Amino acid sequence: MERVIPIHRDGNLLGKHSDVFGAGDGTRTRDSLLGRQGPDRDAKLSVNKGVNWLETFIDSRKGERGLTQKGEIWIREALGGFLQLFSNPVMVSRQDIEGFLVQVNGSWNKHSKFRAIRAFYNWLEGQGRVQVSPCHKMQAPKLPQVVLSHPSLAQIRELVEKAPTFRDRAIISLFADTGMRLTELANVRADMIDWATNTIRIVGKGRKERMVKFSASTASLIRKHLAQFSPNGNIWGITANGIQLMLQRLYRDTGIKANPHSFRRAFAIELRKRGIDSLTIQCLGGWESLDMVERYSKAAKQEIALAEYVPLMG
Repeated sequence: MERVIPIHRDGNLLGKHSDVFGAGDGTRTRDSLLGRQGPDRDAKLSVNKGVNWLETFIDSRKGERGLTQKGEIWIREALGGFLQLFSNPVMVSRQDIEGFLVQVNGSWNKHSKFRAIRAFYNWLEGQGRVQVSPCHKMQAPKLPQVVLSHPSLAQIRELVEKAPTFRDRAIISLFADTGMRLTELANVRADMIDWATNTIRIVGKGRKERMVKFSASTASLIRKHLAQFSPNGNIWGITANGIQLMLQRLYRDTGIKANPHSFRRAFAIELRKRGIDSLTIQCLGGWESLDMVERYSKAAKQEIALAEYVPLMG
């Protein structure tokens, strides 16, 4: 029997042998690895012959969920190698996926590929291409418990004060008030703002609409900016990339490190420190699941504990 060739993290095949694919004697044929077995093998191969799975999946996500350019890049990077190896994914088993992931280096990289594979098979199941996803009940690879940095409220206020224009001050203040994603904030148009309630109707991830609310001080900054600028498109006159560059310049000028997503973390953590429950935070910030909100909740608890703790040796 032919020894199986291990899979590198980019989906390419390496030399020598591997025992990670779950066969009883540590061997699997390449046909077995690729799921080419079972009485319905020929039928499934015939039905799915010539399907470009990666492009079909991406096109579906664009049409159904409004996949962004950033999301497309992630899918191509995280799923491309897997689909190059498993050219007929409907024949893949859970053991095949586990074997593939064993060969992926780095916990974050492994987790990213698993999420992409799971999303792909959930889609296949929804399309009726597979009866049950091979990822069903699979646990995501564990990630290191890293303490993610975020600017404090005092640092955010300092950034607002030292930003050179009303536009830049309004952007930072709106990030802090709403926890919006970069693309959400960059796409704000004048007709999306309700000045009577200080709210903005935005279209978030997956084309999901939600309302975000901003403070009177942020409203004042936006009005001052718009008094000097007539928008043609978004209200800022710069793109998402321009917003990132502005924050980088402020970092060089102030030494305060902040990026769009760190404001989003600060939003969730500060709300949790104020006693707001996770479900409400999820609703306000537009998170798809509670998992990330719970991570921020742990960070908030740690900050509260450190603030209240008095070192024993005084």
